[in-house]
Amino acid sequence: MLPGYWMHRRENIAAKVRALGEHAPIADEQFAAAARAVGLGPELVRLVLSRPGCSLIHDDRARGWVRRTAPVRDASQLLLARWARPARNAALARVLGHPPAIVGAQLTRDARFHRLTGRREWALSSWGDLGEGIRYRSTQDAIRAVHPVSVSAIRNWLHHEEFGRCADGRRGFSADGATPHDDAEPAVGPDVEVHDHRHLVLTVAVDGRVLRGSSVIVPHFVGWFLGLRRLPQRRVFARADGNQLVVTRRPGHSSVSSLQADVRMLGLESGCRLRIALDLVGEAAQIGAACRCHVMDPPLSRDGA
Repeated sequence: MLPGYWMHRRENIAAKVRALGEHAPIADEQFAAAARAVGLGPELVRLVLSRPGCSLIHDDRARGWVRRTAPVRDASQLLLARWARPARNAALARVLGHPPAIVGAQLTRDARFHRLTGRREWALSSWGDLGEGIRYRSTQDAIRAVHPVSVSAIRNWLHHEEFGRCADGRRGFSADGATPHDDAEPAVGPDVEVHDHRHLVLTVAVDGRVLRGSSVIVPHFVGWFLGLRRLPQRRVFARADGNQLVVTRRPGHSSVSSLQADVRMLGLESGCRLRIALDLVGEAAQIGAACRCHVMDPPLSRDGA
């Protein structure tokens, strides 16, 4: 028995969780798909894996699930795959919190990794003899190989937590010691109110994107005020109906999770406005109408209560 669950044929669940372990390591962004592939819901799998002694454990630094018997090697695979370039022992060790000598000793006996002797770096064996990320011998070679992108796209991705500024002013990977970018305080904007440094209230327009159930773009100040000052990050707020409101910071914008159900429940249409009140201390959210055509709806208090 697990909290909140009575299980029938629990041996089937155990077998499916073991089958999931065969796919380890599993990056956070791939976990839901991996769980469904073995026939289980992601939340149930997380609950099962939270029990003592499970074969998979979560590594926050590598942002993924690794085997309890091979945490350093599995975490290193996740990091190299995410960085898409070779890295030195020191870079991996700095992220994983282990001495470089231990990381090197672990990777040496694992066929998934290949040591680039001349560069003193580790690459994934699946990348081939040289490893992905070193085929460019100069900046000019790299530019020629990249598909055309906008200046804003480059600027946005340079704010990702995997990039930063080196001591000499150049841009580089944070894994190599560059300091990640932290946003400066943006303008508040007319659709955002701050109360007592703990409550934030914003209004958003009901448009086609909201009606379709897509995530809703919100002002940059919202993400900054909630502490989402690097990319990618998110913050979750509880709601009285048991659901959650998720605020996410991505390259170029901040957004909140779908508000389609709220629009339907409140009877709103295109052109109406929604009011979102966030309590940063209580990690709670309230949502209501904010347009004159729905003034009969109970308004939320200005202090976010």
